[in-house]
Amino acid sequence: AVGFLGMTEWLAPDRFRNVVRAWERLGLPEVGITYHRLHITIDSQHAAGWFHNVVIPSADTAYMRRGIARGALWRANSSARHLDERLDLARLSAGRTPVAAG
Repeated sequence: AVGFLGMTEWLAPDRFRNVVRAWERLGLPEVGITYHRLHITIDSQHAAGWFHNVVIPSADTAYMRRGIARGALWRANSSARHLDERLDLARLSAGRTPVAAG
């Protein structure tokens, strides 16, 4: 859980940056983007706190470091699977052939 949740916090700011860039590129109303802009900073602070207060203190043995790394990989893999599924759905709705994730 330490690695999984740590990775979740670490990935969030970049996702919010991507949302903001897409929002601005599409010219959507400013009123809806405030939450996303705020969370670039807020989640960066959450990530720093998580790493300094949870991950680093927990990584005192090789056993824990392996567990943290395993959790981080589970999170990264689950995110990749989710995004691959979304991409396949987008391709289907556009009349294109999906790419099997395997």
